[in-house]
Amino acid sequence: MQDFTSITALTGQPTRLDAGDESHEIHPLDGERLAKLQAWVDSKFPNPFDVVAEEVERRAYNMSQHQFLLKSALELQSKTRRLIGTPEADALNAVVGRAG
Repeated sequence: MQDFTSITALTGQPTRLDAGDESHEIHPLDGERLAKLQAWVDSKFPNPFDVVAEEVERRAYNMSQHQFLLKSALELQSKTRRLIGTPEADALNAVVGRAG
């Protein structure tokens, strides 16, 4: 496995990746492209606040139930962001690969 945290990666220099008989140059992503990739990953998972808003529109909740839903959504949002490199985000590659 290549080390993409080295000074080579930080300076934007390509890293050689050998796979069997093939050799490839892998260029590190800059901050802007990483941000776009993270935004795409984020877009593939439902926003807990959107789920709560849809649920509240469908059913009548009293104030304490509404507060509980919002508190739960806040906890979920703070705990469940799928960052690039996590198993959940990496699993998107398999899903997109099959769909494409």
